[in-house]
Formats: sequence, C-alpha cells, structure tokens
Amino acid sequence: MSKPSEVHMGTAKRILRYLKGTLEFGVFYQPCDNPRLIAYSDSDWAGSVDDMKSTSGYAFTFGSGTFSWNSKKQDIVAQSTAEAEYVAASAAVNQVIWLRKILQDLGYKQEGATKVMVDNKSAIAIAKNPVCFSKTKHMKVRFYALRDAEQEKEVELIHCPSEFQLADILTKALPTARFEFLRSKLGVTPKVSRRSVQGDVYDHESLVNAIKQVDVVISTVGYFVLADQVKIIDAIKEAGNVKRFFPSEFGVDVDRTSAVEPAKSAFAVKAGIRRAVEAAGIPYTYVSANNFAGLFLPSMSQPGATSPPRDKIVILGDGNPKAVFNQEEDIATYTIRAVDDPRTLNKTLYIKPSGNTISFNDLVLDDVCLLIVHSCCTDCIVVHIMLLCVTDSPPPTNVFLAIGHAVFVKGDQTNFEIELSFGVEASEL
Repeated sequence: MSKPSEVHMGTAKRILRYLKGTLEFGVFYQPCDNPRLIAYSDSDWAGSVDDMKSTSGYAFTFGSGTFSWNSKKQDIVAQSTAEAEYVAASAAVNQVIWLRKILQDLGYKQEGATKVMVDNKSAIAIAKNPVCFSKTKHMKVRFYALRDAEQEKEVELIHCPSEFQLADILTKALPTARFEFLRSKLGVTPKVSRRSVQGDVYDHESLVNAIKQVDVVISTVGYFVLADQVKIIDAIKEAGNVKRFFPSEFGVDVDRTSAVEPAKSAFAVKAGIRRAVEAAGIPYTYVSANNFAGLFLPSMSQPGATSPPRDKIVILGDGNPKAVFNQEEDIATYTIRAVDDPRTLNKTLYIKPSGNTISFNDLVLDDVCLLIVHSCCTDCIVVHIMLLCVTDSPPPTNVFLAIGHAVFVKGDQTNFEIELSFGVEASEL
C-alpha cells in the first residue's frame, strides 16, 4: 500500500461493489446427525505476477456448511504445480489436526482419517510414496508432516476432480458461472425464510415424519445415494400426503439416452428409480436439465479442465450435434415453477430453450475468436476425435467422457421431439 495506483483503486471498488451486492448472503447451517469433517485443498501456480509465488486455499465442511476457510500467498516460490499443491495440502493438514482436537474436546470425536480433497495426483503421490521424495528434496522439511499425518491415519488424501474442487474459489479469479457454482457449493446463499425439517434416508420413521410435514419432495442426493431413493419412495408412499415428487436427476433424459459405460450404469439407476416411482403410484415430475453451464462452459467441456483451453480444443465426434447449456439458477427456477403446474404432472420437464441450444463447433468457433484476441493465441489447434474407447480412461475422466459421448456425439439432448404425451418444454410454463 506504499504506492497505490489506479489499478489498486479499481480492485478495491470491485470488491466493495461485490460486497454491496451480496449483503443478504450468508452461510446456512442446519443440524445433522454424525457430522464429518471434510477438507478441500487447492493452489494456483505462480499466480502472483510480482514475485511468482502461488496462493494456497483450503475450506472445511462439517455437516451442512463451510465453517473454516483460508486463502494465503505461499512463503516460497513453488517450482512446479505439484509442489504448490503439496504446500497447500500441508497447510490444510495442519488445520485438520488442530480441528480434530477441538472437535474431540467438544464431544465430536472424528473416527477414522479426515478426508482431504486434492485435485493434483502428483501431490498425493508424494505424500503416499516415499520413493517420490528423491525428486522433491528441495521442498522444505516442514511439509513432510503431511506424510506423517497420513501414515498415522489422521488424514487421508483423496483425489478430487478439478471441477468439484471447492477450494478453487479461494486461489484464483474465476468466470462468473464457475464462481457462483462453487459459492453455492460452499453453502453461501441469500438469506431467506427457512424452516428446517429433519429426516434421515436411512431411518424410515424419521423420514416418514419429515415427509408428512411437506407437500412436495425434491430429491438432490448425490451419485452414491441415487439407488437409495427407493427408501424415499417407500416413505412417501407410507406418508400418503405428497402432491409431487422430483427424483434426483437434473441431467439428460435417462429414458432417451445412448450412453456408454460407465455413464450407462449410472443412468440405468436413475431409470430404475423412475420405474419405482411409477409403480408406487406417486405423482411425479422428472427434470431433464441437460448441461449445467457452471460445470461445462468455463472449461468448454474439456475433461479435467477448470478454465478455457489456450492452445488446443478437443471436440468429441464431428461437433455438429447440438447440446443444451443452462444456468443453475434457471434450472432451480423452472423446477420450482413446475411444482404445482398441472402441465408437468407425471411428465418430464425439459429445460432446453432454443437460445441455450448450440453445437460444439459453434461454441468453439465463438470462443476461439475470443482466445485469439485476449491471449494472442495464433496457433489454436482444433482436434476432432470420435469417442470409441471411454473405458481406457481412468475415473472420473471416463464418466465425463461417457456423458460427453452421449451428448456431443450421439446428440442425446436434441435428437428427439418433445411430445405432450410424455413431456413439456420449460419455457412454455
């Protein structure tokens, strides 16, 4: 601050504008049984143009929301992305050890190792494999505490796909859609009138009691709990008061997809839940939201990427089938609008406005021009590939590619007409 400039003033004003526009935002917490401490650790690399130092960031969730976070410039110049990520993970592990002790004193002893989500496989390998240390002896000794903590089963480093790395928001500037997506995942939401109703998917009685207090059930459970929605179906059927059930889907129409494995199996689980809902006679609406803009557009659907490519773009198939990209806020809005709309009863709600429907080729051509202008990229290579060997890729890349194959090669989102007998387009509501 010894020599402030117009750039500093502009940055300060930008921060103040953001704060003024988000005065009603806060972290929403609600009670939950057996909360678990989970850490997210991330780093950029040489993000500071003044001294080429990297920025570490970590965030901790405990139950329903984020309660501890940090963003700080590293005190060394990392010579690789792996080193920068390892430094960040070390800081997160130090916080994990301290938080575990505090939680134990408060009566919330954490059984087993605390998961630390890291999106760099090399950094994880350094912590797990002592052989790797011979290549990284230039790193400070204090960072080896991470390895000791993992060996003592206090922490466990888990690879997290970059698109789901919550700490990414703490380390670098992000596109608006990506920023808002991660902000919501951290539990930062506008203050609204809320009444918490508690129920446990694995406790039938508590689930029935909770469902009896509502008229509509919208399920947003994650991948590993999809099949357990049969428990929600059983509870809804017993409660007998639910006017509409929305199973957890919000992607492609699983009854009209040609996905290959491993996405095929995941979609089959969702289709099985549909059949169970129908067999139980429960009023329903299935939501086909297609592609989440915050997940696909910032990286231009490049597997494992979190920012637009600078020199090469991989296009699945010939790039001509059209796909649909929707803002998460719009998906939520249309879902809520469908709750009491008779046109969506026992049908699929397709969120596919014409303005959001575009081919991969058109998407790339639009953005390549921007890349050339803004990054002076004069040798932008566009590679066309046909996705025929998804199974050769490791998880979770194979899942991402399998979905990409269904969407961008087979055109699953736009290769059929919506008929009134089974669906309605959301913009008609």
